[in-house]
Amino acid sequence: AAFMALMMIMGNDAYIANGSVTVFSGDILGFIIYGLSFPLIVLFKKILKMRMKIRKCQITINGKKIDVSLLYDSGNLLMHKGVNVAVVSWDAIKDALGTDTYEDFVIIAEDRMIFNTVGSNGILPVTEPEKFLLDGREVSVKLALINKKFNTYDGIIGI
Repeated sequence: AAFMALMMIMGNDAYIANGSVTVFSGDILGFIIYGLSFPLIVLFKKILKMRMKIRKCQITINGKKIDVSLLYDSGNLLMHKGVNVAVVSWDAIKDALGTDTYEDFVIIAEDRMIFNTVGSNGILPVTEPEKFLLDGREVSVKLALINKKFNTYDGIIGI
């Protein structure tokens, strides 16, 4: 929008159609402005796209509410006994679980599930939260805990 405004102020025509910007300009200044703004537009789109993939969740376990950010992963089709599974980092929710270590939780976990991915396979401890809010609405989800930290989020979810 800022690029279009600059071009119109300079007396050029700019239109938006089908999600694309078309600019009619024959001068070098228009080319320079477009050249400088294009990388910023691409970066902004990538940041916006990534932000839309982060799901804000609130998990209630043992009466404690924990806010986590889960990355939406369309390839995460994990189900456990007919219920969607969110894979969550142990570090993100360990304070609500009542055990000191991941290994202790593996021993006392309510259930376990086998997983197979392209990169690995194994068994994860599974627990069912008292309440799971996904972007503000309550959904039925089981939590598979993994002893791994994620970069800018606390786990992944496929819904």
